[in-house]
Amino acid sequence: MSRNHALLPEHDYRKTGIWVSVVHVVGLVLIAFWAVLFASHPEPIVMMAEMVDRESSAMVQTIKKQAVRDQRQEKKDKVVTKETAVAQEQASVKNVAGDPAAAPVHMPDAGASDLHNPKPPYPPVSRSKGEQGTVLLKVCVSATGSVDSVDIAKSSGFVRLDRSANDTVERWRFHPARKGGNPVAMCYQLPIRFSLDQLTPAAAQ
Repeated sequence: MSRNHALLPEHDYRKTGIWVSVVHVVGLVLIAFWAVLFASHPEPIVMMAEMVDRESSAMVQTIKKQAVRDQRQEKKDKVVTKETAVAQEQASVKNVAGDPAAAPVHMPDAGASDLHNPKPPYPPVSRSKGEQGTVLLKVCVSATGSVDSVDIAKSSGFVRLDRSANDTVERWRFHPARKGGNPVAMCYQLPIRFSLDQLTPAAAQ
């Protein structure tokens, strides 16, 4: 009986010591946890907030710069458009005023009285046979007014009439075609009409 009473206090002391150690360990763990939580996290959070603020500021500055560039580009585009319109207007005035590309063109003239061109003779056989019609000639006239070539573009339907028109026009002289007041070479189609109602053929000008 006395031996059991002697062992109990020692056992109680051990249990008490274990609980004290556990409490100390738990306290140290809690202290360490709170130290890590409050000592380590605030700095990264603050740094992250600063980075966000910097990025936001940089973005705002970029947007402002882009807006300024857009406004400048818009002004440049308006200036270019205005200059283009002015240039086109000046080009139009130039063309109307004296540009050879827009100058009026005058066809060759073979009917002037000073040229003394004879009319194609009406072949007697064709008249007696009742042949009549229009010969369409392609005449190429040089810048000096001489005939470079004569070809039949469309027959009258009668060889004698075609030959009379062709041979006669080959000997003609012309006032040459003019472009912007300057004589130029030109080919054009000249109709020669043979009609029994007329004593001589007519050249349509």
